[in-house]
Amino acid sequence: MGKARQKILDASAHLFYTRGIAVTGIDAIIADAGVAKQSLYNNFSSKEELESAYIEVRHQQWLLPP
Repeated sequence: MGKARQKILDASAHLFYTRGIAVTGIDAIIADAGVAKQSLYNNFSSKEELESAYIEVRHQQWLLPP
């Protein structure tokens, strides 16, 4: 996984958890991640795709034992 992608997913996880998915915008995510908007769109075609990736990562975390 690329460094920018991981930063975006980490920022998304933090913001989606603290603010909620529906109210967290792309601009907040890229600011928190410290990446350019183009980096987000190079890794995810839309906010919906980012949401799906976030949910998949969380799902995998819940399935794997610590």
